[in-house]
Amino acid sequence: MQSSIGWQKQWKSCHESRTSQCKVAIKGRVSHLEILKAVVEKALEDGQLSIYESKRIRSLIWADGKVTYKELRIISETIYRVMGDTPPDLE
Repeated sequence: MQSSIGWQKQWKSCHESRTSQCKVAIKGRVSHLEILKAVVEKALEDGQLSIYESKRIRSLIWADGKVTYKELRIISETIYRVMGDTPPDLE
């Protein structure tokens, strides 16, 4: 994963030039969010969140050294979509 500053510079550069590198960078970031969403969905299948599952989710969101708003929103929306108003049980 890239650092926050590296990502921002690459995004700005891509946004200005609209190169194929931009598409690859954006695709890589979206892919990370899709993986995060899938991991959260899988973790909540049984209505419980184990310590292992929680650590796995945290390792994904901290993989690049920071937690983004998009990552938090994906987690929150996925929990709400899967569990509704009932929070998951913690093991």
